[in-house]
Amino acid sequence: MACEVQQRIRKTQQQQQQQQRQQQQQQRQQQQQRQQQQQQQRICKTQHHHHQQQQQHQHQQQQQQQQQQQHQQQQQQQQQQQQQQQQHVAEGRSQSIVISGDSGAGKTEASKHVLSHLVYIAEEENRKNCLGGGLKSRLLLAVPVVEAFGNGEI
Repeated sequence: MACEVQQRIRKTQQQQQQQQRQQQQQQRQQQQQRQQQQQQQRICKTQHHHHQQQQQHQHQQQQQQQQQQQHQQQQQQQQQQQQQQQQHVAEGRSQSIVISGDSGAGKTEASKHVLSHLVYIAEEENRKNCLGGGLKSRLLLAVPVVEAFGNGEI
């Protein structure tokens, strides 16, 4: 009888020990799983953060490109305004030559001086904007008028 009882006790003890071992193993596995999950979460977080940074960087680049485009548009507008202003000035001068002036030689000298200045402006415009002689040809049309005015024909 005593032997049987002892055997039973041993069996139950062994079973308990096995259960404890299994529990410990399960706990270890659970801990490992938790650690792996935490690591994955960290990686995901860092990747997500990195992705956000990339997105922000791209967004900033897009903003910079938009600003550059706006800047280019402003430059184009400024160039157009300058062209218009210079055309107005040139046209105004050619008109004033025809209207105003002294008598005789003084008148001719003044008109030649202003004309040479106008032709210079036209050439500069051609160089800057490659207008193909549009403004210059318009200004050169004023030459015969001024010369005729200077010679007293008008």
